[in-house]
Amino acid sequence: KDAEDRLGSAQEALATAKDKAAAEAQRLQERITALSASEAAHKVLCDKATTELEALKVESGRDKELLAQGAKREEEKTKALAEALAKVKALEDELAALRKDAEAAK
Repeated sequence: KDAEDRLGSAQEALATAKDKAAAEAQRLQERITALSASEAAHKVLCDKATTELEALKVESGRDKELLAQGAKREEEKTKALAEALAKVKALEDELAALRKDAEAAK
């Protein structure tokens, strides 16, 4: 009788342990599923961020190119203005010389 009681108690303990293990396995499986979903969402966000970063790099490159083109145009305008000012100075000098000659001719 005593052995039967111990066997019954051991079977109950075993059943309880099995239930606890099954519950823990279920909890772990749910956690794995949640982590997998979280990992997938994280990958989507990382991919999106990478795509946006690449787009920003391309846009930045275009901006740099446009700035360089603008700087080149400004440099060309400045050079043309300097050349025009040099021509004006030469014409002013020539006009001054002609006036001096005209005064001397009077």
